Amino acid sequence: MVVSWPARIKDKGGLRAQFTHVIDVVPTILEVTGIPAPGEVDGNRLTLKLDRPQPPPADIKKLEAAMKAAADGPVSQDLTLVQRLEARFEKREECRKKADAQKLGPIERIEFVRGCLA
Repeated sequence: MVVSWPARIKDKGGLRAQFTHVIDVVPTILEVTGIPAPGEVDGNRLTLKLDRPQPPPADIKKLEAAMKAAADGPVSQDLTLVQRLEARFEKREECRKKADAQKLGPIERIEFVRGCLA
């Protein structure tokens, strides 16, 4: 998802690694526009994620716990999905730091990080 909101998002060109879903769009739009919800609305507001570049460790722990609870049988010896995601986040941060060192513009930075992650 791409969001441009210069009045709110201060780190221009920043990337976020938090988990989101399309169901989160409506509660977010309702919050930022000040429109009252027409009853109960599913999803979570994304505004906190816009302000916080890193996912809170609790998000990863919740996902890991849910996956373990849903597992049918012993956990595979291979890396779990959460471990692969954590490795991907670490790689992305490494790529972002390399991009920062090169002082790239926003578009070039995105392309650099994409290439680095490939």
